[in-house]
Amino acid sequence: MSSKILKIIIHSACAFALIVSFVWLAYANAAPSGAVTYVQDFERRTPFISDFWPPERIDPVMRGADGAIRPVVESPVSFFIHPSRRFSTGTIEMIFKLKDAATFELGIETGPEPEDVRVYQWQALESLPGDFWRGTLMVPMSDWWRDENDRHHAQLLVSDLLEKKNVLFVKEVRVTLTGRPRGWREWLEAFNVILEPREARR
Repeated sequence: MSSKILKIIIHSACAFALIVSFVWLAYANAAPSGAVTYVQDFERRTPFISDFWPPERIDPVMRGADGAIRPVVESPVSFFIHPSRRFSTGTIEMIFKLKDAATFELGIETGPEPEDVRVYQWQALESLPGDFWRGTLMVPMSDWWRDENDRHHAQLLVSDLLEKKNVLFVKEVRVTLTGRPRGWREWLEAFNVILEPREARR
């Protein structure tokens, strides 16, 4: 076998592997099973759930026996999820604890204006070891506004956080989205998430 033919075979194999990987990623992003879960644990960066914003209202990540913890020192702070396509429902789970007792609610942005926020109380609270809690909230995605970059924004609202020098410690944000792809447009969205620049997902 000549070296020229061998090079052609190697290049073809590499191209085939690249195409297969691309198709597999797009298929996985489309979540054909109808459900996908994204996790922000402040240890490993994910393009699907942002860190909290603005940065002046949070402290550097703490690492210890409880893992990576993001302290929030002023309210509100916001974050966004950037799903691979449209879904029907979203379940937000957050593992957190407060330095001192306070009212902690979640705001879902329903439009582009600052006042377009619907405030929810946690639908369930589960006590966890280490004085942590797991709050759970399920919302219809039709109520959760998507911006021009297909991102859904939410806010963490804690009463008198800065005034009382209280601190919210967040260990994990987990979002589970459900709903099967509806038509070719939502399959195409999954491809676009892979192709778009990394900056658009921050």
